[in-house]
Amino acid sequence: MCGYAGLIESSGGPSTSCDLSALVACPRVNSLALSVDGTRLVAAVQSLSGDGTRFASGLWEIDPTGERDALRLTRSDKGESGPVFGPDGTLYFLSGRAAADGDEDEGAALWALPPRGEAVVVARHPGRDRRGHRRP
Repeated sequence: MCGYAGLIESSGGPSTSCDLSALVACPRVNSLALSVDGTRLVAAVQSLSGDGTRFASGLWEIDPTGERDALRLTRSDKGESGPVFGPDGTLYFLSGRAAADGDEDEGAALWALPPRGEAVVVARHPGRDRRGHRRP
């Protein structure tokens, strides 16, 4: 179970107790985005990596009515953040993941995920990548 235990009754009365490693390992919601029509809710959920050395966020779609289970929309080692919906229902987000065309550029990019289909890069920050090469 994740979360802060809060006040715990002991023989000496209430006291605070918390397993810090368990608390740190809990997934947490960083941001929420609601579509313009109110039918889609997306959360950026940050989780500890499998080896426990870093955090990465993934995007999850949550049914605002509570009728369907949450659905993970993205999964990458770099993680995703900053979900925002466009007026046409396209979900925009930031990620440092490699593009589908094999572009291994390690800079963060703006991605677009339409209501149906695959995510595509729509913009990258100009400048140099982490290897010092000028970006086109």
